[in-house]
Amino acid sequence: MKSCLSQRDVMAFVDENAPVDQLAAWRRHLRICDSCATQVARLRAGAEPAGRSAENGETKKDHSADEQPVFGVEPNLRLGDFLLQRRLGAGGMGVVYQALQESLNRHVALKVLPLGFAVDSSAVERFRREARAAAKLRHPNIVTIFGEGAENTVCYYTMEMIDGENLGQIIKKLRTTNSFQANRSAPSARQVSEIEHRPQTESQTETAAKTSCLLDNCASKRQYFDTVARLISEVAEALNYAHGEGIIHRDVKPSNLMLTGDGRLVLLDFGVARICEERAMTLTGSFIGTPRYMSPEQIESDSRGMDHRSDIYSLGVTLYELLTLEPLFDGEMQEQIIRQIVNKEPLRPRQIDRSVPVDLETICCKAIEKDPHRRYQNASEFADDLRRYLDHRVIKARRSGPVGRLAKFVLHHKVRTALVSGLVLATVVAGSIAWEHYRTQWAQQNAMPQIDRLIAQNNYFPAFVLARKASRYIPDDPLLVDRWSRLTRDYSVKTTPPGAKIYIGEYSVDGKGWEYVGRSPIEHARIPFGTHRWKVERAGFMSLEVVRSNDLPPPSVDPASLPAKSIEFLLHRNGSFATDMVFIPSSKLKQQFGHVDLTIPSAPAFLIDKYEVTNRQFKTFIDSSGYRKSEYWQEEFVKDGETLAWPKAMEHFRDQTGCPGPANWCDGTYPRGQANYPVGGISWYEAAAYAHFRGKHLPTLFHWFLATGAKDIPYRVSPLSNFGDSPTPAGSYGVMSKFGLYDGAGNVREWCHNAVEGEKCLRAILGGAWGDPVYLFNGETRSPWDRDIANGLRCVEYVGGKDAVPDLAFAPIECKHRDFVNFKPVSDEVLDSYINTWYKYDRTELNARIESVDHELSYCRRERITFDAAYPNERVIAYLHLPTGMKPPYQIAVWYPGGSARGNPWSERAYRHEMIAIIKSGRALIVPFYKGIYERRLEKTFYPPDGILSRNLYVQRSQDLRRSIDYLQTREDVDVDKLAYVGFSWGSLMGSVMIAPEERFKTGVFLNGGICACERHPTSDPANFAPRVKIPILMINGTDDSVFPYETAQRPLFNLLGTPEAHKKHVIFPGGHGISWEYHKQCNREIVKWLDQYLGPVEAFGDGEGSQPERHTAAVY
Repeated sequence: MKSCLSQRDVMAFVDENAPVDQLAAWRRHLRICDSCATQVARLRAGAEPAGRSAENGETKKDHSADEQPVFGVEPNLRLGDFLLQRRLGAGGMGVVYQALQESLNRHVALKVLPLGFAVDSSAVERFRREARAAAKLRHPNIVTIFGEGAENTVCYYTMEMIDGENLGQIIKKLRTTNSFQANRSAPSARQVSEIEHRPQTESQTETAAKTSCLLDNCASKRQYFDTVARLISEVAEALNYAHGEGIIHRDVKPSNLMLTGDGRLVLLDFGVARICEERAMTLTGSFIGTPRYMSPEQIESDSRGMDHRSDIYSLGVTLYELLTLEPLFDGEMQEQIIRQIVNKEPLRPRQIDRSVPVDLETICCKAIEKDPHRRYQNASEFADDLRRYLDHRVIKARRSGPVGRLAKFVLHHKVRTALVSGLVLATVVAGSIAWEHYRTQWAQQNAMPQIDRLIAQNNYFPAFVLARKASRYIPDDPLLVDRWSRLTRDYSVKTTPPGAKIYIGEYSVDGKGWEYVGRSPIEHARIPFGTHRWKVERAGFMSLEVVRSNDLPPPSVDPASLPAKSIEFLLHRNGSFATDMVFIPSSKLKQQFGHVDLTIPSAPAFLIDKYEVTNRQFKTFIDSSGYRKSEYWQEEFVKDGETLAWPKAMEHFRDQTGCPGPANWCDGTYPRGQANYPVGGISWYEAAAYAHFRGKHLPTLFHWFLATGAKDIPYRVSPLSNFGDSPTPAGSYGVMSKFGLYDGAGNVREWCHNAVEGEKCLRAILGGAWGDPVYLFNGETRSPWDRDIANGLRCVEYVGGKDAVPDLAFAPIECKHRDFVNFKPVSDEVLDSYINTWYKYDRTELNARIESVDHELSYCRRERITFDAAYPNERVIAYLHLPTGMKPPYQIAVWYPGGSARGNPWSERAYRHEMIAIIKSGRALIVPFYKGIYERRLEKTFYPPDGILSRNLYVQRSQDLRRSIDYLQTREDVDVDKLAYVGFSWGSLMGSVMIAPEERFKTGVFLNGGICACERHPTSDPANFAPRVKIPILMINGTDDSVFPYETAQRPLFNLLGTPEAHKKHVIFPGGHGISWEYHKQCNREIVKWLDQYLGPVEAFGDGEGSQPERHTAAVY
């Protein structure tokens, strides 16, 4: 259609008095013609409602979503600094234009609010106040509002331009295309008007295609539902953030949710819904737009009678519509919908579509409860349950039980309830007898076998919960009485003051599953074996959450013979100290750093931050001119042996734009949406200055180690903590230490007070960070000027002041190193005797089996293999990775992991970037599970390295490695003549012991290794084996590695290697014990280049004869 609509056409369009094809053609024209669209809007603003009259006895359908008055101005006009360019869309809340802000030469979206809005001066002031508040919101899932203004009688505000489709449009498409309708038991919703579809340019159409594929092109229903859950969880987090800032949206609905090209669901119209709603009610006495997404309390009361839970309801209705593609309530007129929202219970999603996951239905139904107190009480809880669904964890919401459903029925059917209550009462007695019999049978036949299985698996807490439940029905059952002694120990629990409620919870489950123990004092409390969270509460006192362990006795001890154990808790009155700090009583202090053990027999109590210092908290330091006030910077600035003046030193503490602040900030502020993330990118000097600003201190090593420990640290806290690919909001992992602080392990490293003895240029930094090896929880040292983006802090307050703390706590720490100046390796004859006596083995039958095959990693085929060990009664496990797209037989690398493998199970976290680079370069990689690692872990993770037990373990590990090579020789698809050893950290340290007895290796790569400071048994000492290593060796290390320092660990190993100088290479990158993430690609290229040089290039399928083989050095490392 090329010509514009005539006046008659406009009237016919408004009345929908034309054939369907003609109406569709007009709609397409209106999307691109501002003049015609304005005529339609003006006619609708002043016309009588279209449709049949009431006199004919026919009721007009509810078109309220489309037929609210829409007022606008012509494009190409100017409003203040803005030149309107084209109309993007229109609705009951106004008209949206693309505009050019000429002063900044940027495109914005400009929304013109309903005509006449500016006449009411009080409304204008409220609008401006709301818009300014909304403009402060900074969240990736909330559209950014730039500003507001008024010209003559036109009120408007500007916001960022977002390309995409709103959920209303996407849901309409899903209904039209009948997507995922196979199992639906109800018909799809009727088609709605397309007048609000925004016109799209060619580029915008491409963007829409990209975004819509997230929902309307999902490969399966499961993918669709998972995508919906992810998108809604992000919006719920955005609402929680806004509610925390004191702002309620009031108009959450699909048309206010835009799905962008990068997969974000962005919430529009923050801060203006309330004003427009008040204005509409004043002018018309009716609701603005459709009431379909309003909460019951929003309908029944004014704005003062609702709170943030109304937004949760509206988002829940949106989730309902995405799950079912049906509205929650529908009707011919607004009044019908309103009555249903207030009085009628909706169909559950699975009554409409049986394929909706049960957990998603439960979450949705909780969000749309009519009673606000039965909904999620904040949007964070809503988001958390959706994430639990996505992570396949147990959700917190519960389906309405019989009692809940009965209560709702009674509320809405009082007369019918009275008629049937007598019959119900008559059946209760008979039912209760049958129910009692059923429960007893369940406890004996179902619960008891399950309790036994849990005990056999050392899952004592779930067994305890199940046993408590069974004891209600069979308290004196002999089998249950026997199980109590096998899974619990008797405790006496006291508190000061008494009368506190005591709870325990499973350690690995954050804030969930609390079991009530009783009110103190308790003389006999059954406490399950294992490490648990304890919660102690008493009115008028600060709640206490801690971690304590109930150790399982040795196998030789009968648990029933154990004496009762006592435990005591001290509570503090409310207001005794800040709630964001944790109290730690006077204690003995210990530290084990740098292979030196020190003890302080007694030290005063202290307080420590419960969470790492966040970006929001650190911003207050900057906003208070912390970088411009020398009184906070009390430490001497020493760099490269030179003392710097304060102004000179400040030049080193700039963000990416040159403003004072952390290294990863811009323009003096943190990245958008990361207010609650731990601050990173700060030096030790900045951390100390912030602590002074707060009237606190950086913790000493002694205090930090005491505060962050659970009983079996690090192998309980560390595996549950954030050692992933990026930081997360403080406390989000929920991993608690003995005294109740969070994120002691992982997330960001934490600066401590202590320097290194003889090295004033180094300071201790503990806890490890995202991207670090797990064992760096125990700490490292870095230059106080180091501003790695994972360097953060938490602070302490010393009860009685710093002077009350023993001086030893603040003293520089000593780091022990081996003396290689006077060291002499054993002779070749002696080493041969070691190898022949201990490391040789009989090459017996392998009895190998391929246990499983998968393609979960896109770049390889993975096989789980087992075979007989060289020593009796054990099987070695190995994962073999065969690269995709490459021509066998493959070159092969044998991987030896870092020390964290001794305490952690095998998981996706085990795949370091170096491993992936080797596989993607076209080589196979095998990961043997050496004795004592992953699924072959031992009871202890550490044995004295100079002892016989340690020596025997390394002999067995060497034999595991060599048996793995024996297995590889049985396969035709790998080339053992092109075999490399690759070890990381611990694997690099022990690389010489692994390589020297094995002649089949052609080259080796040592990553982040060196010679350990501790003395080892001579028959397993890498320093004795290194001269026997003759193959080409590449060593890669970090410049500031405090585990294997350059001078005392890296260089000694490199110099001891027997490899000719021309065939060994030492490459050093910036970083500590682990190459900084910015240098991962360069590190991986060095590895692949080395393997290419000494094993030869690899060949892909399709390389023709006589052509140069394709060299694969990993497109993505």
